[in-house]
Amino acid sequence: MFIMGGIGEQEYYVKSEEFLNLDNAYESYLSNPDNIKAKFLGTHKTIKDKEYSKELFTKLYNGENPDFKEEDRGKKQKDKEEKEHITKKQTGTNGANHKAGIDIVLSHPKSYSMLYAMSPPETKNKLDEIEQKILNEIITKEIAKLVKPSCQKTEYQKGFDEDKTEIAMAQFQHYENRNQDPHKHKHLILFNYADFNYKDETKTLALDTQKLFSSAKYLTALYNTKLAEALNKELNIQTEVPEDNDYSFKIKGITEEQELLFSDRRKEILEKFKEQTDKKYSSEEQLLKDFDKFEKAEYLEKTRRGTQESKKELSYNELMQLQNEKLQEHNINYADTIEKNNIKEFKHFDSTKAAKEIITDLTKTNGYFTEQQLKIKILNKTREHIQSFSSDYLEKEITKEINKQSKPILINNENKTYTTKEVVINEYQAIEKAKELTQQKPQEENKELKEEILKGFTEKKMILNEGQLSAIDTITKGNRLNIITGDAGTGKTSTVIKFSADYYKAQGYEVVGLATQGKTSNSLKEAEIETTRNLAEFFSKPIATDKPLLLVLDEAGMVGAEHYNKLLQYALKNNATIVAVGDSKQLASVGYGNTFATLQEEIPKEQQARLWENMRQKTETQRAIAESFRDSNPTQAIELLKKENSLHTASKTDDVLTKLVDDYFNSQSTSKIVLAYENKDTNTLNDIIRTKLIQTKALNADNQKAFNVLTSATSKKAQTRYFCKEDKIVFTGKYKSKTKGNNVDNGTMGTIKRIEQDKITIELEDKRTVTINAKQFNKFNHSYCITTYKSQGLTVDETFIYSSGKTTSNQSYVDFSRHKTKTSLYIEEDKLNQFITNAERKQEKFTTLNNAECQAIYKEHKRQNSINSNAINKLKEQPKPTQENQDTTFNVSSLANLRRLDNTQIDKLNKAKEIKENDKNNDGIDDRQQQKPLTQEQKLYESLKAKKQRLKEQDPQQQKQQRRLGL
Repeated sequence: MFIMGGIGEQEYYVKSEEFLNLDNAYESYLSNPDNIKAKFLGTHKTIKDKEYSKELFTKLYNGENPDFKEEDRGKKQKDKEEKEHITKKQTGTNGANHKAGIDIVLSHPKSYSMLYAMSPPETKNKLDEIEQKILNEIITKEIAKLVKPSCQKTEYQKGFDEDKTEIAMAQFQHYENRNQDPHKHKHLILFNYADFNYKDETKTLALDTQKLFSSAKYLTALYNTKLAEALNKELNIQTEVPEDNDYSFKIKGITEEQELLFSDRRKEILEKFKEQTDKKYSSEEQLLKDFDKFEKAEYLEKTRRGTQESKKELSYNELMQLQNEKLQEHNINYADTIEKNNIKEFKHFDSTKAAKEIITDLTKTNGYFTEQQLKIKILNKTREHIQSFSSDYLEKEITKEINKQSKPILINNENKTYTTKEVVINEYQAIEKAKELTQQKPQEENKELKEEILKGFTEKKMILNEGQLSAIDTITKGNRLNIITGDAGTGKTSTVIKFSADYYKAQGYEVVGLATQGKTSNSLKEAEIETTRNLAEFFSKPIATDKPLLLVLDEAGMVGAEHYNKLLQYALKNNATIVAVGDSKQLASVGYGNTFATLQEEIPKEQQARLWENMRQKTETQRAIAESFRDSNPTQAIELLKKENSLHTASKTDDVLTKLVDDYFNSQSTSKIVLAYENKDTNTLNDIIRTKLIQTKALNADNQKAFNVLTSATSKKAQTRYFCKEDKIVFTGKYKSKTKGNNVDNGTMGTIKRIEQDKITIELEDKRTVTINAKQFNKFNHSYCITTYKSQGLTVDETFIYSSGKTTSNQSYVDFSRHKTKTSLYIEEDKLNQFITNAERKQEKFTTLNNAECQAIYKEHKRQNSINSNAINKLKEQPKPTQENQDTTFNVSSLANLRRLDNTQIDKLNKAKEIKENDKNNDGIDDRQQQKPLTQEQKLYESLKAKKQRLKEQDPQQQKQQRRLGL
């Protein structure tokens, strides 16, 4: 993995290099000791063809020009042969005011580090050579192209040749972590200068590395793919792709359990630490954090007493000896590993499937992708099959199939951004089908039924406001498509959706509730809609009914273009009516496209209504806070929060979190929830809250059990977390029960009632009880704190919101509109301005509807469809062939069959032709002269031959139409 960050102290690199190359009593482990030595990389004149030395590295680190001559010091600038410093920015005593550069750490997979440590000398030597060859190629062909001049003046930013940029780097090899366990990695010091070649001159300038930083994943995928291929090709060492890391690889034959033995020394004394504390943890992560603090404190104490040395520096040979001994202790050796590794399995490669998976993954959320994102996906997919095929072949086949299937469309040349024809078609067709649906003849309004249902609302003491009544009027007009928008807390479900269900049910309709999330579709049951589905389920298995259909689409703003296209197509085909209810100011669509917002602009206003009166927040100030975020005015919201004593800041993260948790426990609210935008923050807060629940005896964790769980819907690697009776949890994936009607949707919350070994019994929000086997289903997490996305549609008395400053206007509006009585914001002081800036920014979704290139693509798509449709209709209108002329009349089906002849048919035709030729040669006359009956193969051959001839004689325009039809 390429990890880019601040450069370390030069003494660190220099000293570690000196220790690695110390002479020692152990037998030398390398046939070529130069492989372990530090070296300079790149093509810049300051390091080209120069060997590493402490003196030269120090000069370059400090920005001093190594070619500067001491006798020139003090001369006027114009008389100097060489500048004292490499760039203008590198000035001051010993370059003290200049930025030295960046440290790019190339960290190898754990299993590879173990393989290196256990390998014999000749293999170590080969591994080093393979690494260096790949790295040199990446530096010259990739990294040098990713740096730009730091000066933003146009004269520097434009016109330089990226292929000729010359950079300077220093490389230091390291082989261990802080505990001397195998951890092979390189420090690549990119010095803060490069030669940029312009048309008429070369300029030495300081670096802008922003593009390089953003390319870390690409460089990682590229390096790991080339390394995995080289291992297979040159050393016959097999690799595989781990489930939890698309960018990496692991050495086949080294198990995950073996890797964990050498992850770090903490694991070895973890049990001892647990014995010394009676603290009950909520997660292994929390335990290890405390353990780190314990280790650090213990280390400092021993250092003060002089009984503990600091980290012992070892030479290369000493390290290899030590690591080999550690591996041997656990019965891990090179011979056994290679024996397991040599079992080579051929893995089938399907380029069509691979291309489809890549494009689907790239476009499913945003609808567009960059050239670099595409390259990363192709490289990651390539690594899955590297043992059976070459990377060049795999990359070529996948790319060819992507171009064939999706025909990526360039929509922004400057940053090489693409979309696909499928995305374009889905977006445009969704709007066209919506317009077509709005033009369907409406049904008659049933005024008596309307009044009867409204009377029922009155009897329940529900007073409907102007917006709600307007929405009900819109729905009863009988239009096939109804768009109802409503701010958070305006009673969309309890009034508009409930009325829609009652009104259409009474007229004999089958009413189906739909949403993107299963949890949201379940909330439709509050409106007495018995049949609810998430959209994916509905499309895979539509409702079977003889009744007319009403489809109620809740949280319609979260629905993407692809699902809208399918839903509207279904409505047109099945004569269904749609009531779409949502808010485009809340969370944007999960899929690509901004369809709900576009529909509000495109369909007739008389088929739309808007609810605006906030009924959720109980005071004017609380409503004003929610509405300020709704209107992207966070500055006003912050002032209101201050007046309510609901803004809490501190300089340290720990202090902010402590204040939040204290307030949470002191709150007397009946229902409350903590919200955070990022999953890592929800896990941290869940741990803190749960720990305090244990300390206050609200939870009895004496018999808690550890489970490896996927803490979010996007998690690839399970985390170890602890659970006990009465723990609050949330499902992070759909649970499919063997018992009919007992499935649990992603986002559903519940309380653990019993844990027996791996079986967990949970009481859900709707009072259902399910029992899961955590070994078979592990998609759940604690729910004292949940993410913004999980909170969509939620209503509680009080919310406690932790922000890292990253939330947009849409996300902030959701956060600050979930409460009835009180909401509070907790944030570090230095992140408050960032929070305000981001909360002013709306969560814009890319749409192809505004792109000229996409408009042209769709226009051509429609034109081709029109030509094809007309041609097919004309061909359909041709008279069917009679028995007499069946063999000689041209038709589409026969021509299609002619073009789709398989090898077997061709063989039969050739055989028939051969028979016929032999008959002619033998008898001097053909079969017809002898009046012999033709064989079946001969008939087929003659018939298709005649049709081919007629096709040649056709009018050129007709031939052109046939080709367009693929016939």
